[in-house]
Amino acid sequence: MWESSTEPMGVKQVTSGREHGRTPSEVTSMPAHPTSPAHRPSPERTSSQPRPLGTTSSRQPCSRSVRPLCDRSWQAVERYLDMNPGSSVCLEEMARAACASPYHFARRFRQRTGKSPMEYVMGKRIESAKNALAGDSSRICALAQDLGFSDQSHFCRTFSRYVGVTPRAFRLQMHGHPLKE
Repeated sequence: MWESSTEPMGVKQVTSGREHGRTPSEVTSMPAHPTSPAHRPSPERTSSQPRPLGTTSSRQPCSRSVRPLCDRSWQAVERYLDMNPGSSVCLEEMARAACASPYHFARRFRQRTGKSPMEYVMGKRIESAKNALAGDSSRICALAQDLGFSDQSHFCRTFSRYVGVTPRAFRLQMHGHPLKE
């Protein structure tokens, strides 16, 4: 049977094939068109099937290793962080300094340092706080503000999580005062 699309759109008329000058048996015995699926050899995998994960077009396993940040990008990020110690730093700004997309920057940064960019920034802030607490007698709330923490409470919680003692206790230890138990 044949489908004819001479009717209005969406309506198909089924005919026997005699209107086209052929009988149904003649139609089935005709060779397939060269581009029809019946004429093509059947490969192992057709192009419409998805490629297995981890393979490239040449069927070689693709490498999933990530190259770490190059030295030039690393130095640009370090300069950016040193120039903006107390400002709020976001991933997009750090990636822009390294001339990379945020996604690739974060992956390459983690490959180089073993930390996420934000963990690294927080570690640098805590190291700066430790140096400041050991050196001078500035107020803890002023130090928290200078380092970019939202408030003193946030600074104290973060400092305690990283160092194991509060900023005040750390300062007392650095100046030779024993901690009261």
